[in-house]
Amino acid sequence: MIQIVVADELWPSSGNTVTAQRMAHAVARMGLVAQPVRRSDLLESGHLDGVRLLHGMHARRTGLVVREMAQRHGLPYVITLTGTDLSSDLADPRSRETLMPVLAEAEAVVVFDRSEGTWLAELIPDLGTPVHVVPPGATRPPGASWRRRLGLSEQDLVFFLPAGIRAVKRPLAAVEIVERLLPSVPQARLLVAGAEMDKALVQEVAAAADLRPWMQWLGAVPYCEVGGLYRAADVVLNTSEAEGLANSLLEAMAFGKPTLVQDNMGNRAALGHVLGQEAVGLVFADLDQAVAQARQLATNRPLRAALGRAAKRRASEVYSADREAELYADLYREVLESAMPEGAQASR
Repeated sequence: MIQIVVADELWPSSGNTVTAQRMAHAVARMGLVAQPVRRSDLLESGHLDGVRLLHGMHARRTGLVVREMAQRHGLPYVITLTGTDLSSDLADPRSRETLMPVLAEAEAVVVFDRSEGTWLAELIPDLGTPVHVVPPGATRPPGASWRRRLGLSEQDLVFFLPAGIRAVKRPLAAVEIVERLLPSVPQARLLVAGAEMDKALVQEVAAAADLRPWMQWLGAVPYCEVGGLYRAADVVLNTSEAEGLANSLLEAMAFGKPTLVQDNMGNRAALGHVLGQEAVGLVFADLDQAVAQARQLATNRPLRAALGRAAKRRASEVYSADREAELYADLYREVLESAMPEGAQASR
């Protein structure tokens, strides 16, 4: 049994949880048993009978606990850097010092993109732990279009922000972008959906929606229905200050939706704005540029269609769920075999 550990505050509908669930289902097809668990469940269980490997999603949110439990039970562990742990926690010298033992004692560290691996090497040149690049799989969540359900007409130009509501995701930036777009594109509409992680910020988002007839706050939408929101959207937004490779962005690409995203390392990697790759979405550095690009997308249907086609092709070619499963299965087997006693390995 492999336990994939997700922080309680990111359970059950964050990108980390979706990734853990996707990984568990994927490696099961290859004969490995994996189970997503909350960090508190790992701590409260008191025993790990049958568990042979721990996998922490996010170095700070789960890594410290995973390291402690691995030491207590003599288990190997793996850490995936999922976004803010790399862009914020490890970039801060004080928190990097706290997290260094978590990464140094892991059997492997996983990043989503080569650019992240390069940055990690610059931050911690003497890490020593093997770093594996495993691009996440882009999948299409189920669900029929919500357009009619939400009272949206065919003439409406729908921007969709899928994001767990917390400060780093900057949901109010999406509100400002669409609000500033409205004078020239009066048919613009905004949908916001995501896990309610920061209660104060959730109240701000809800209050903003109450005051704006062109905006709808939908709260945490079950994964089995969220595909209907992508289908309803004309443009998908990402306004995050920092990202890994966001599941929401990869899902938008898998649906063939044009995207408008904040300039950060994860978003640039996802859309191909690094390493000389073909760009498949628009990246903005500030809100003035975001509004100009939103206007461009709103008024240019052929551009939206072309970006959507390119995004879908990139999702299929670069972010293959089957390839993700193969890479994780290979990594898990490698770690498990290296953790076996020498006599047990020889008898295989």
